[in-house]
Amino acid sequence: MNLIKANEIIQYQFYVIPKALFTEEKYINLSTEAKIIYSFLLDRIGLSQRNYWYNEENNVYLIFKRKDISELLNISEKTIIKAVKELKNVDLLYEKRQGLRKT
Repeated sequence: MNLIKANEIIQYQFYVIPKALFTEEKYINLSTEAKIIYSFLLDRIGLSQRNYWYNEENNVYLIFKRKDISELLNISEKTIIKAVKELKNVDLLYEKRQGLRKT
C-alpha cells in the first residue's frame, strides 16, 4: 500500500459536497447520484467564473452536458435525467435550454 506524503496532497483535486445535502430536511431525500452531480456542478461553477460566464442578470451559468456527466459517473443518461430533475425540484438547479440541439 502506498501512503500519501504530506507534500503530495496538493496534487489531488477534490469535489466538495455541501453538508446541508445530508442534514437539511429539504434535501434529505435526494439520491446519492443527485448529490454527487450537484458537487460536479459546483466544481464547474468555478470554471464558469474564471471564464466570466455571466448572464444579463449577473448570475453565473455553466454548460455541462448530461452525456458528459453520464460518462464521468459511468451511469446511464436516464439516471442523470432523474437526478437533475430531483435537483430542480428542490431549487438547487435552474435549467435553461439554449435551443434545438444546443446544451
